[in-house]
Amino acid sequence: KDSNTVGRNSWDETAILVAVRGITPWFDSRKLNFDVEADGKNVLIPGKKFTYLIFKQKPEEIGKFIEDLMMHQPVKR
Repeated sequence: KDSNTVGRNSWDETAILVAVRGITPWFDSRKLNFDVEADGKNVLIPGKKFTYLIFKQKPEEIGKFIEDLMMHQPVKR
C-alpha cells in the first residue's frame, strides 16, 4: 500500500452516506469557511459556506457501516 493512504478516512463514501442518510447518528456538524495561506495550508475560519463534520462515533464503526451497505446483496421478492 501507498504509505500516504494507510489509515486515511474514505471521504467519498462518507459524503455519500451523509447525502443519503444524513449526519445522524454518525456525526455532529458546524458551519465554517476556510482560507488558503501563502504556503498552501488550509485555515478554518468562522462562516457558513461549508459544513464541517465532527465524529460522534469511531471512524472504524462508521467505516464498517459503509462497508456493510456497499456489500449488501439485494433480496429478490
